[in-house]
Amino acid sequence: MELANAGRKNLATHVYEAVRAAIASGELTPGSLYSVNTIAARLSVSRTPAREALLKLEDQGMVRFERNKGARILETSVHDLIELFSLRILLDTASAYRATQNANAADIVSPYAHCTLPWMPSSARWHAHGNYASVSAF
Repeated sequence: MELANAGRKNLATHVYEAVRAAIASGELTPGSLYSVNTIAARLSVSRTPAREALLKLEDQGMVRFERNKGARILETSVHDLIELFSLRILLDTASAYRATQNANAADIVSPYAHCTLPWMPSSARWHAHGNYASVSAF
């Protein structure tokens, strides 16, 4: 876990991003307890930006402070993932519905006109009247 170049962001934001990335990558183990001093030492910063970052992560539900011990990295359960995906389905469905209500004829005729996928050759294109791709070898 290390800090990127500070640039225009303040130090607490950089510490937050570094700790969040370390949690996401598994470098900071879920279920483990870390003191503010430990996080600060690992990132070579003072306790204040480390504490601010952990407080922000606590607000987001990624860590939980335990009195006189430090911050525990919370584990993600299967129930949490099901809840997250259920919420995404609700939001994405509503968003797709609104998009179709505001779409014009050109949007509906060719919804994939600007779609490029990594596995498709550059000569591939979506047909305007169907949801299939063709590849021109020439």
